[in-house]
Amino acid sequence: MVTRRIHNPEASPMGAVLALQSEFSTRWATDSVDTTLFYVGEAPIGSLESGTVWRIQKIDTTNGTVKFASTGNFNQVWTNRESLVYA
Repeated sequence: MVTRRIHNPEASPMGAVLALQSEFSTRWATDSVDTTLFYVGEAPIGSLESGTVWRIQKIDTTNGTVKFASTGNFNQVWTNRESLVYA
């Protein structure tokens, strides 16, 4: 299980840190051709990279654009990330 901590300064004058537990594994990768493109994938812990269980985002670091593969659902293959359609 992965614990993510999120700082939420709006919660109180002193700020607050929320701990969120996640049942997901996360992968990061840079595009093999264009190093300004970065991919982030999430899938249930223990999933194969070849399984159709990934939600994948493509981040363009030149302008900060973030797009999801397909509909943003957990139905993509991590190893196909560079050839997917992002919207």
